[in-house]
Amino acid sequence: MRAGMEYQYFGFKFRKKLIFILVILLLYIHAGQTKTDGSNVDHKCGDNLCINGDCIDGNCTCYAGWKGPSCQLCGGRVRLTEPEGVITHGIGNYSIDMQCTWLIDGADNRTIQLYVDDFATECGWDHVYIYDGDSVYSNLLAVYSGMVQLDKFATHNLTSLEAKSGSAYVHFYSDAAYNMTGFKITYKYHSCPSISSALNCSGNGACDPESGLCTCNAGWGGRACSEPHCPRDCSGHGECDQQRHRCRCHRGYRGSDCSQLEEEGFWELLPPSPYPPSKYVPAGRASHAAIIKGDSIWLFGGESFTPTAFVVKYDINGGVWEEIHTSGSQVPKGRYGHSAVLRGDNVYMYGGVRYEDDVGKYGGAITHELWALDTTTKQWELKHVRSEGCYRGDVVCGPLAVVGHSAVVIGDDRMLVLFGHSPVYGYVNYVQTYHFGTGKWSVHGSQGALLKGSYGHSSVWDPHSRLVYVYGGHLSDNIATYSLSNLLHSLDPETMKWKRLSPVDSSRFLHSAVYLDGLVLVFGGNTHNDTSYSQGARCYSQSFLAYDPACDRWHTLRPPAHFPHDLSRYGHASVTYAESMYVVGGYNGRTFSDVIRFTPGQCRGYSSKKSCLGATSATIGVKCTWNRKTRTCEPFSQASSKTHDICLDDGEEEDAGGPSPAEWCAEITSCPTCIHSRHDCVWCGSSCAHQKCKGIVKPITSDDQCQPSHASNCNLLHNCHACHTESYCKWEHDHKCYTYIQTKANKTQMASQIPQAPCGPSCSERTTCANCTAASCMWCINKMRCVENNAYVASFPYGQCMEWTTQKPKCDAIPPGGFSCNAHKTCERCQEDPGCGWCDNGSGTGVGTCLRGGFAGPTNATCPKKRWNFLSCPPCQCNGHSTCYVGNSTCMPCGDLTAGEHCHICQQGFFGDPVNGGSCQPCDCNNHGTDCHPETGKCYCNTKGIVGDRCDRCDKHNKFLGDPANGEDCFYNLALDFQFTFNMTKPEDLHFKRINFMNRPIRDDLNTDFRITCSEPAKINITVKTVLDPERVILSDFNCTEYEHTFAQSEYNFDAAHNTTFYVYVYELRPPLFVQVAFSQHPRLNLRQFFITFSTCFLLLLVIAALLWKIKQKYDNYRRRQRLFVEMEQMASRPYAQVLLELSRRVPPSTAPQPAVRRRHRPVPCPIVLEQCAGNRAALITVVIEGPTGGHQFAPAGVSGINVGTALVADGSSRKDSVDRSHKADSRKALKTTLTPGSDVCV
Repeated sequence: MRAGMEYQYFGFKFRKKLIFILVILLLYIHAGQTKTDGSNVDHKCGDNLCINGDCIDGNCTCYAGWKGPSCQLCGGRVRLTEPEGVITHGIGNYSIDMQCTWLIDGADNRTIQLYVDDFATECGWDHVYIYDGDSVYSNLLAVYSGMVQLDKFATHNLTSLEAKSGSAYVHFYSDAAYNMTGFKITYKYHSCPSISSALNCSGNGACDPESGLCTCNAGWGGRACSEPHCPRDCSGHGECDQQRHRCRCHRGYRGSDCSQLEEEGFWELLPPSPYPPSKYVPAGRASHAAIIKGDSIWLFGGESFTPTAFVVKYDINGGVWEEIHTSGSQVPKGRYGHSAVLRGDNVYMYGGVRYEDDVGKYGGAITHELWALDTTTKQWELKHVRSEGCYRGDVVCGPLAVVGHSAVVIGDDRMLVLFGHSPVYGYVNYVQTYHFGTGKWSVHGSQGALLKGSYGHSSVWDPHSRLVYVYGGHLSDNIATYSLSNLLHSLDPETMKWKRLSPVDSSRFLHSAVYLDGLVLVFGGNTHNDTSYSQGARCYSQSFLAYDPACDRWHTLRPPAHFPHDLSRYGHASVTYAESMYVVGGYNGRTFSDVIRFTPGQCRGYSSKKSCLGATSATIGVKCTWNRKTRTCEPFSQASSKTHDICLDDGEEEDAGGPSPAEWCAEITSCPTCIHSRHDCVWCGSSCAHQKCKGIVKPITSDDQCQPSHASNCNLLHNCHACHTESYCKWEHDHKCYTYIQTKANKTQMASQIPQAPCGPSCSERTTCANCTAASCMWCINKMRCVENNAYVASFPYGQCMEWTTQKPKCDAIPPGGFSCNAHKTCERCQEDPGCGWCDNGSGTGVGTCLRGGFAGPTNATCPKKRWNFLSCPPCQCNGHSTCYVGNSTCMPCGDLTAGEHCHICQQGFFGDPVNGGSCQPCDCNNHGTDCHPETGKCYCNTKGIVGDRCDRCDKHNKFLGDPANGEDCFYNLALDFQFTFNMTKPEDLHFKRINFMNRPIRDDLNTDFRITCSEPAKINITVKTVLDPERVILSDFNCTEYEHTFAQSEYNFDAAHNTTFYVYVYELRPPLFVQVAFSQHPRLNLRQFFITFSTCFLLLLVIAALLWKIKQKYDNYRRRQRLFVEMEQMASRPYAQVLLELSRRVPPSTAPQPAVRRRHRPVPCPIVLEQCAGNRAALITVVIEGPTGGHQFAPAGVSGINVGTALVADGSSRKDSVDRSHKADSRKALKTTLTPGSDVCV
């Protein structure tokens, strides 16, 4: 369903696990050795060691709350009453699909301290919930997920949790995907807060066990005595003020330990103490909205673990929180994931997820409400907008219900709402505009660069460039998986066109961003991407980035190394005031209510242009510029384009180590995005390049030149409803959105309108588990919400969903108006739901009701205390159909037509739901079956070819005929002269006991042959029926292995008037098997006549072949003679002519030495006759040849000295000149030499 992840942990985690297992093993062995000699107990259970159980009869019997072959994994619910103990998932990695619950319940109602010793689970999917009370309806203290503490890694100052009610409820849930190393939590009564379970008051104070408060030693403070008054001895840059319990830093240094240089920027926690006495501090919150008005920070809503005020205000100068009491004819309900902007004295709040729906049940309704709060009168008003300017006519009209969006104010007249997640359209990439004055609301599609919609991104308005910058977010990869974005885009509000800017090598969502002093400052967020490799700790990030819009550069800022408070978080909010950034709230397992301030550094410390404009200056949190006149470094707010340099030139820029512009452009895959990008990218037909294309390809630089196949955004839409908002997109059966293109007037363009199949209800519109899991959706059981597979983390970013499923068998039917607890029919399933308990009816048979509640009892119902079962189930669980034997939990023989170990299923031949007092009824199969599905009652028909829930019709699609509803059988009508094989080996064929066939012979002059073969033993009956005679038996109760029979036409009348029909009944089948059957009508084959005919035909064929061969030979000889005659005639018809041949006397060779003569040419024989062939490409030449003389002057007697010969040669006129004419000076000489005849050259 999603891509998983594996954490890389520190090197010696496995050694710790091994030591832990060995210690348990030694303790177990020691316990076994201390048994009395007379016990004679065998402690071995095969190869398994019962870690949390007893070995009984060779099997491990686990204690309550444990499971597994060695009782090594947690499971179920368990009550812990010891004054201290350990809560853990078990040994080794925890397994998938686990649910474990612990109730820490002390008798004296004292405060319980819970210390997280080790914790590493799958971020966003596997959670541990800790409540201050005895149920999930108590105050929630923390929801841990991801890597919180493991070996040397820990989130900063992980102080113990306090359960002040005297009880603590801990629940662990892991989903059906990946598993990690798990957790270990130590709890203690009579203890005090600490950062370690091994120490009280962190080892820096004395603990009062009665009150649970620490008395810190000198020099230490804080709830757990974990905060030194003067950390690190003020880092050598200040003095410790013992009276005021803090450092007095030297000039130029800031921070609680004086370790931060003021000119480099510094962080500080406001107010100085996170727990100021006798002052109001609201509960922590996340995914809230924040605005700055005057010198106060206003917070609206947010996800909080404990009830808190919806609107609160923080006075920056006074360091005081204040709850804002609002009123109005209508007031908004609690919500998170919304947006808020300030215009004048009014705050406009839009969208988000409401805590409760309209009937007060559960949260999860994503809203499109727009509220306005007058900060002067504290009055709320629900705004009614005018929806004008819909996208594509009236396809998408606002305001859209979205969550995880962002909002900015442009000028003073309008608000832009960007992206978010919609319950109908999924991750939307629309920009919605609200005009304050007219109340008009419009929706704009994506123009310019193509981009996906996202959830939990950030957006800021830059008043200098007059652009909106959008970074990061949680988005979809396809219908089932998601990813995080590292992309940055800018939006021009006037043209509504997007532009792709330089990305950063860090992806995140639910972070914050502000515009301050020429930089976009990005802080925190969830940087955990759902991949196979992750650091785990990135689930909560404290990374700090700065983007320089003027230079399109990213920079990384370093948080302080020794900050006294945890900065890692996501879901926080950031605002700017007095040239500083304020971070408020957030979540990292616990929700925060703190205020942290970052004050940027100073530019005056840089004395050169390169240092002023380089990467180092941006790390102080302010954009610096270089004054060319005064040659000083000044902040961006004082810069002028005429006198200041804003960015370094290309040659002066330091190499950041990222991709080059060419590599950056090459990663872009769409034409519009390529054109609308920062690095001068151009589109080259099918790819994006930097500045120019390779070869002769002409670059594309405008949108109207883009090919439709490279300009479509259909592949970015991963939701059927979103796909259908575009006229040229279509959602196909493989759950992908495709682009359709048409050709008009020899021009390829997007299809104007294509037929769309209906999408069906979206996931959010599916209100039951059954129809939710029938689609590509996930059902959250405790929230009773259906969400998209790729939006689970976005829908429940703080662990609100405590169990989910995509499988219909795990769905329980919830009665109308009921809760998830009401759907559970058994005590065991009831107690798997952490918010439910079982109220037994007192009959002792296991019948009861699942209700919402905790250890003390149900919440909204009554149940006698003795009948309330929250930690374990009553021992006798017979579902009301029997009682148990005295002294054990084994049911007596089941009654009411039920069966099973707990009388939870119907007997064979009956169906129904006997669980929890339900009933069974007989199967109704029209006498064609004796058994049916035990739950639905669908019959298992025992005759192949009979179908229907009640075996009431024949399978006509497969040529079975009959009327089983009226007591008839179904017969397969066999065609003549074909062999049929019926294979009954599938699981659904195991119920078949019979199969019937029929055949009507066609020809009345031929016998009918019948043959049948059964692969397994069975019985057959054969009957015959005519129009005049009733059905009579021919063969009865015969073993069906191999059987053949001929029905003679003399015995059975096969004419049309009698309509003779044979019926074959095969019964007592035992699948798996196959049956082969055939009826045939054809004359019998006379073998003697066949072989005589075959031999005669074969001999005749040989004779004909021999005659043909002789004829062919005679014809070939005739053709050869004819060709010879033609050649002789042609030779004889050649013309004759006289040739005068001059012969010279042979000169005998001289013995005297002759001077060396250089021969320039080889002798060439000259023909006396040349006859051109047709086509002038060849010729016949006749030459005179001097015969050999044996060294004498004349040829020997009787031997001719002169011979005449003829040869076929190629025409020499087409040959190339072999003389080299490469040099002009030699050409003429060569030509002259060539044309001068010699004594040995024939002309």
